[in-house]
Amino acid sequence: MPISKTLWGHHFDEALYLITLSNGTLQLSLTNFGCTVVSIKIAGENGKLVNMVLGYDSPEKYIHDPYYTGCIAGRYANRISKASFQIDQRDYKLAPNDGNTGNHLHGGNTGFNKKVFSLLDVVSNDDMDSVQFYYKSADGEEGYPGNLDLYITYTLTSQNEIIIDYAATTDKATHVNLTNHSYFNLSGFGGSALAHELYINADEVLEDDRNYIPTGKMITVKNSELDFTSFRKITFNPNNFKGINSCYKLNIEEDNNAIKAIVRDPLSHRSLTVRTSLPGIMLYTGDFLGEPFIKHQGICLEAQFFPDSPHQPGFPSTLLQPGNVYRHQTIYQFFNQ
Repeated sequence: MPISKTLWGHHFDEALYLITLSNGTLQLSLTNFGCTVVSIKIAGENGKLVNMVLGYDSPEKYIHDPYYTGCIAGRYANRISKASFQIDQRDYKLAPNDGNTGNHLHGGNTGFNKKVFSLLDVVSNDDMDSVQFYYKSADGEEGYPGNLDLYITYTLTSQNEIIIDYAATTDKATHVNLTNHSYFNLSGFGGSALAHELYINADEVLEDDRNYIPTGKMITVKNSELDFTSFRKITFNPNNFKGINSCYKLNIEEDNNAIKAIVRDPLSHRSLTVRTSLPGIMLYTGDFLGEPFIKHQGICLEAQFFPDSPHQPGFPSTLLQPGNVYRHQTIYQFFNQ
């Protein structure tokens, strides 16, 4: 399957590339700025390619993007309360960059979404194309301990799967939580995504406070607005919808390839399935999107560890030790009609 690579621009004298993979049905475009998904295009009714994620047409717009559009979020995706954590009785201070809450969000003031990744490897054959990116996060960057070697591999298969493989190692104990922050709108137009139908394989969601910090408790989704254990529209009343920004505790399945979430669009009849090795999915309905987008124009299904895990001993640990490898995978598979 063909892969193209073009020089797209520069950031502080570092080259930014636009890399496009295509299997004849699905076209995936990436940039090494933020290790970002720029577009995921599929053929529409008239054969014209339709973009199913929010994105921009220039690297400058990603450089100034405030919405984490399509990027890899880290070193710690989501929130850490009080912008700090403790490892081995040592305190580490992070940027309190989540508005005026005093909490830490998506890796800090200059998280992985604003870093230029190196393009390590490109592999192409009849069944799949792969592109591997690398970034070295230095000890102390944004307050995090340890030199972190990070490898992100995007693979496009002939079955319309986009596979994201995460791998990281460190030379000091540190917290790591990585996710892709793409906003999906399967209709491929500029309107709201709230009419999409959603299924999430989760009976519980993390209880949180008004700043989206978990209390440590799990609450049932049954008979609530957060219940997507069977297909339904994201909301039946868009005019009175307050939005969803909640982390779902995924049900444990014996089959590691079990589908954890499905999104489908009744208008275009397109659908998207999500499989992941990670324990949670953050459903974010684009409540804070603004220009050049509109509120709720896309929804995020961020496969990740739970928010604020460094302060919650009952949550799956995000602590990565020297000698161990952070290794996880998320698969988005698209269906047309």
